[in-house]
Amino acid sequence: MKLKSIFLILLTGFYLTCFGCGLPVRYESSWLDAPAVNSSALTDPSYLVSTRIPSPNEETLAKPVFITIHGFSATPFEWSEFKSFAENKGALVSAVLLGGHGRDLTDFKKSTWQDWQKPIIIEYTALVQKGYKNINFVATSAGATLLLELLENQTFKPLQAPHTIVLVDPIILHRSKYFKYSPFLSILIKNLPPDKNRSEIKQQNWYNNTPSHAIVELYRLTSHVKQQLEKPLILPVNTTMIVYHSKNDPVIDPISSMLIFQGIQGAHHEKIKLQYVDSNLHVFTQLCARDHVTADQRQLQQRVFQEIMTNACSTNR
Repeated sequence: MKLKSIFLILLTGFYLTCFGCGLPVRYESSWLDAPAVNSSALTDPSYLVSTRIPSPNEETLAKPVFITIHGFSATPFEWSEFKSFAENKGALVSAVLLGGHGRDLTDFKKSTWQDWQKPIIIEYTALVQKGYKNINFVATSAGATLLLELLENQTFKPLQAPHTIVLVDPIILHRSKYFKYSPFLSILIKNLPPDKNRSEIKQQNWYNNTPSHAIVELYRLTSHVKQQLEKPLILPVNTTMIVYHSKNDPVIDPISSMLIFQGIQGAHHEKIKLQYVDSNLHVFTQLCARDHVTADQRQLQQRVFQEIMTNACSTNR
């Protein structure tokens, strides 16, 4: 009993020291956290191909379509640079807003990872029903993990299989060794305070406060998918997967992508590719919200964008 008490005291002390005793929710009027601020993707039908093009013709149905899936606490803005790139190449982009995201912070606080996932399924089903022939996924971080969970449930089995699935810096293992204590720590503190050094554009497109409930949901999602990768997960027959990960990802342990590769290769080794890239950024494909961007970072981003396009347009399935 004594040892247990000491452990709890030390853990509580660490948490309060690192996270400033859990400051109350604080935001400015322009932040995504503010009740009056929502992501435009919440109400603008042009974000989704299924609503932007109600009656596609045969020429449109033959174009490659990318469903972009952003990460934890973010919005479709995270894929905005790829959207511009792909549309300039003649592709179509459906920028999905995850459930519970891009809304009042209270909605994010009470949402589950299953809620986050629902819009992905809805948009994919709508595109299949409209007759699109070449549907692809590109997903970052927790968005990538949500996509892996859909593979576990064989969501695509009764539908047309996606052409390619691209994962960027997917999360299975967090860098912080304290991430696994999230369920316990959430009892002690309800909110992680904002990062004062965030750029204005980040404040407007990512939540700055982080409800502890949301972190627990992220932990539950990653733990669940990690277990499923041990089975392994099965790719649809006509689907290829490409996994990119920053070698020096400061947030997610790059071993996450190796676990994914090993967890899927048992059934379709030739259908999945893993590429570690020379970067120290988490979600290296998103650059426009960063304060300092080097020429090498921009070159890497554009190279990966082109590879994604090339694989989606390939007829070798």
